[in-house]
Amino acid sequence: MFQREQAGDLYHPIPYFVVKFASELPLNVLYVAIFVFVTYFTTALSTEEDGQIWTLFLIVNIINIFSIFEGLWLGIVLPLNAAVAVLPILASIQILLMGYFLNVDDIKDVMIPFHYMTIHKYLFAALVMNEFDTFDQEECGNYEICDAEEALNLEFGIWDNIAYSIILTIAMGVFAGACLTRVGYKMRK
Repeated sequence: MFQREQAGDLYHPIPYFVVKFASELPLNVLYVAIFVFVTYFTTALSTEEDGQIWTLFLIVNIINIFSIFEGLWLGIVLPLNAAVAVLPILASIQILLMGYFLNVDDIKDVMIPFHYMTIHKYLFAALVMNEFDTFDQEECGNYEICDAEEALNLEFGIWDNIAYSIILTIAMGVFAGACLTRVGYKMRK
């Protein structure tokens, strides 16, 4: 439908992009709310501080919006079959480089810039800090490294990580909008 409307020069791609995102946002937030509020209590996450569930809600919304933008630009740049094949591969690489499955010290030097460009790194760090910030050292026992933040070599604070992930999400949205605009101009010619 977008291609036909662009070929007919009915509207500019940017208003389409903004309205599409804004109209889908309430439903996406509702889905995230259901997911977070059900899983938060059923997985026995920490309830020591009131803001922890809302921070988790914010973090999951950020990754959801980032994923929407990432899927949009992949769907624009690549043919549909290729985009469907590339997206899981791209997400897997981002998850591998976030520092959970692969220790940050073990990441090859050539891959370190990608480690800092993946939103998963910042959101995972924020999740760890959100859950374990209130961890009592006395409950740890005889373990050498008890603090999850120290064990994972987390570099930034929780709100710094959330801010960096919001910046990356906005950048991905701008990139997706630019790709959509370029495709729209090509269709008009």
